[in-house]
Amino acid sequence: TSAYNTFSKAKEVKRTGWVKRQIDAPENIVEHMYNCWLIGLLFLPDHSDEEGYCKDSILKMLLIHDIGETVTGDIDRATKSLNKEKYDKEEDQVVRSLLLIGTHPMVNASLADFNKEWSSWLKHSDDNAGINALIAKDIDEIQAAYQYCRYYLSHSGNFSDEDCIRWLSAVYIDSPRCALRTDIGRMISTKVILNNPEFAECITLLHNNCN
Repeated sequence: TSAYNTFSKAKEVKRTGWVKRQIDAPENIVEHMYNCWLIGLLFLPDHSDEEGYCKDSILKMLLIHDIGETVTGDIDRATKSLNKEKYDKEEDQVVRSLLLIGTHPMVNASLADFNKEWSSWLKHSDDNAGINALIAKDIDEIQAAYQYCRYYLSHSGNFSDEDCIRWLSAVYIDSPRCALRTDIGRMISTKVILNNPEFAECITLLHNNCN
């Protein structure tokens, strides 16, 4: 039960970017991971010609990719970039403690598959990362941009033009700042954000500030 006692507290860890912008009841890391998983469930193709592609593998990554932040806290991107190796190592140690092969006392299920998916996730920033990790990272970016659009529509005064550049240009496929690395990621971004009629105001802001 100790593992569950620790990681069930993930809902108490709010996403730092939204906290800094004083969003009421900001998204927590459980909501973020679930919504990444839901985007994947709804929009990932069941099959792809991409070598090694596996929808189930991507969905598993998305379900756990920020679970280490239950202990480390949600480190914002700017802070993490100052010492990425240090923060990645700390988060890896926390997640490995959950995904022990053989699991914890009183935990019946094997978590070995998730251990493998976590290892793949850690490689998403490497040039040699597998296609599943790259797609999972793309969906992570897309969900953050989606949430930005949602919050912008209800809290526009809390955001600056620089915020638009940060969140939206990362998933704007015609932007030189686009962070998406896969065709599947670009397809999902187009469907979920760029062609989303609810986000027309945000897309206009995108064109005005992110080109």
